[in-house]
Amino acid sequence: MLGVNGFFNADHDAGSCLVVDQKVVAAVEEERLGRVKRAPHQDPGVSALEVLSLGDIDHQAVDVVAYPWVPEPLGLDPMREAERILQTLRARGVRLRRTVEVRFVPHHQAHAWVGLTYLPVQERHRAAVLALDGSGESTSGALFHVREGRPTLVWHLPLESSLGAFYEGATAAIGFAWGQEGKTMGLASYGTVVGEFPPLPTPEARRFEGPLPQLSHDYLTIVKGFARQLTMALGEPNTFMERAKVAAFAQEHLTRSVKGLIGEADAPTIVLSGGTALNCAMNGDMATWLAHRGQRLVVPPPANDAGVALGAAVAVASEEGPVEQLDTALLGREFTTGQIGDAMTSLGARMADCSTEHLVDRLRAGETIGWFAGRAEIGPRALGARCVIARPDSEALRDRINVAKGRESWRPLAPSVTSAEFERSFEGCPSRYMLKASLVRPGAQGLRGVTHVDGTARPQVVPPAGTYSEVVAGMGSDSTPQAVICTSFNRAGEPIVYSPRHALLSARSMGLQALAGNGWIVDLARRS
Repeated sequence: MLGVNGFFNADHDAGSCLVVDQKVVAAVEEERLGRVKRAPHQDPGVSALEVLSLGDIDHQAVDVVAYPWVPEPLGLDPMREAERILQTLRARGVRLRRTVEVRFVPHHQAHAWVGLTYLPVQERHRAAVLALDGSGESTSGALFHVREGRPTLVWHLPLESSLGAFYEGATAAIGFAWGQEGKTMGLASYGTVVGEFPPLPTPEARRFEGPLPQLSHDYLTIVKGFARQLTMALGEPNTFMERAKVAAFAQEHLTRSVKGLIGEADAPTIVLSGGTALNCAMNGDMATWLAHRGQRLVVPPPANDAGVALGAAVAVASEEGPVEQLDTALLGREFTTGQIGDAMTSLGARMADCSTEHLVDRLRAGETIGWFAGRAEIGPRALGARCVIARPDSEALRDRINVAKGRESWRPLAPSVTSAEFERSFEGCPSRYMLKASLVRPGAQGLRGVTHVDGTARPQVVPPAGTYSEVVAGMGSDSTPQAVICTSFNRAGEPIVYSPRHALLSARSMGLQALAGNGWIVDLARRS
């Protein structure tokens, strides 16, 4: 089963996923290979070749190509679009057999399947899924109850009720570009929402049942409308604090609205998926709120459109039986030490042996180090495979990394922590995938470099095994936490690195002191 995204109605986040014998074996975003962030207007040809290579699958063995959008609500002909998908993949070198079938999966259903894949099979029949984003085909979200392991539609949200479009509109009103909603989330912590909202343009949370309607609204017009109305209501934001106020209003409304929608779901496990589910501040608030109600919040690491190729493939594969639970975001390529060494040599660098203890000593000394180990992540968060790491107690180190990456100085960096450290230093619900904000306890020590202005952080609780976990645990002592700064391995505007070559070039461009992985290190030119 080959899942792909990046054809009709998908002008960003192209990617591919391979499911074999009811197991997800690989998933890769096109941006990681083509090196253009979000892969705008690109097809998934290179990533399709990559996942087939990772699965060691003969191209002729692919029986179905699954696509996470349906053409009819968009006024498109299914047969013509299916043929276009196959012709494009074949032109890119994917040698599909003549009789291969193309199956279309509704977009929000694909998001739902991404979330369900991260649940144990036995829990899938006692869950509800809320999929929210900017837009699907002609809607902006959907609620599903899970029946016999499959999502059953309860209601849709119309396009004009899009919370994603509202948040994008606020992002534009602040002055940020498309795709920079994460900046709005970070900026919101500097603003305040005092008392009731002023009269603000907010989407009406209407719901309807039944099939997807014919597309009747232009999404970009909706986004621009929210941006214009917010500016009219709040005034043109010119100063930092005025922009922060707009961000705070948008964040407060988003959280309040999603709580209202999730409150309708009566299940012990609530899955939140879609691009809106990447809002860590909202997720942290939501997880704690649901925990008080006896419910658990699950957010999959590729919750945005980076994961819908996976969702489409799993949706179709699940017709033959449950697909195994995913418990990792590491679904890309792993490189051998020999391959890494060859790449370093070709670029004039020398790889040396390095113990965990030596690496920890260098981190404690204040070095910023690129970490490259294991299979590459899918999704927007660096999770201990392709990341930049440093000591977590230093605001100066945080600022240095932000400058090196080309990020604004006010933006926070996240920590990787052990489970024991999370219990000691944080209040909230732990997240293995860095998707839930938590309060830093007032007495917590050594976390100034990862604590945001509002007293929260976005910790990744690392699994107990592996070299990266040993590094994180090794940072701990009587006076220091078992934690590191963990931020994505890329400069602003670039995708996260994928290969050893990408890693070394990026590390050099950022002025990192070293590049390291499982048992090896490359010393780089030092910068004061």
